[in-house]
Amino acid sequence: MGRGVSTWTRDTPKHRDTPKHHKSENTPIISSEEIGLEDRSTNDTKSPYNELVIDIEGELKDIKPLQLSERCIYRVPPTLRKLNEEAYTPRMVSIGPLHRGHQVSFRDFKNRYFKKFVQRSAISLSTYVEFLKDCEVRARESYDEVIYIPSNKFVYMMLVDACFILELLLKSYYPKFRDNEDTYILSTPWLQSDINLDLILIENQIPFFILEGQYNILAATSSSMQLQSLPNSILDFFKKYNALDRRPNNLIQ
Repeated sequence: MGRGVSTWTRDTPKHRDTPKHHKSENTPIISSEEIGLEDRSTNDTKSPYNELVIDIEGELKDIKPLQLSERCIYRVPPTLRKLNEEAYTPRMVSIGPLHRGHQVSFRDFKNRYFKKFVQRSAISLSTYVEFLKDCEVRARESYDEVIYIPSNKFVYMMLVDACFILELLLKSYYPKFRDNEDTYILSTPWLQSDINLDLILIENQIPFFILEGQYNILAATSSSMQLQSLPNSILDFFKKYNALDRRPNNLIQ
């Protein structure tokens, strides 16, 4: 009897009663199809959010690192501005992008000065435009915030504002450049005072290198004018606020 059992056990497969549909040890008990999962790459392709993801990736690519070394024009801190809003807002002349579109009294006056400056220059308008186009990125990075103004409008704004300031300096220092309108403005104390105060407002600025570049172009092509240096012209114009006439030791004469 024992022998018969031994023979049966030896000749019979161990898994004789295993069903035919039993899967191997490496086969998952439940397939991904059975629980609704698909291949990852296929799932990504069919994702309803792909368009949004692409848009966000595009926005991230447009974000550039901060160029802190170029920044020199800032907004007034809100804690100061709320104490006296008018003290930091131009009244007569708006300069630069931070107050662009602000309603001021002398918009037409500024445009006329721009026209006079260009007409007096011995070079073409395209020379000034080319210079500003080359400086546009650096000029934008001079501000403590992103300037959302299209390229051509930004360059035109910089051109008008720079030429206006330079023309004002020239008329102030060289009486021969003045006409009746200039005589009225420069000889009316309260009017000139308001313009001067607007030009020194912290937010009402354009980068100095823009003024310097435009001025150097004019000086290089107008040797007969015998222009003094730009820093000296600025200091002379604002001498009312520099009673001690202090000037940097390395100032170019």
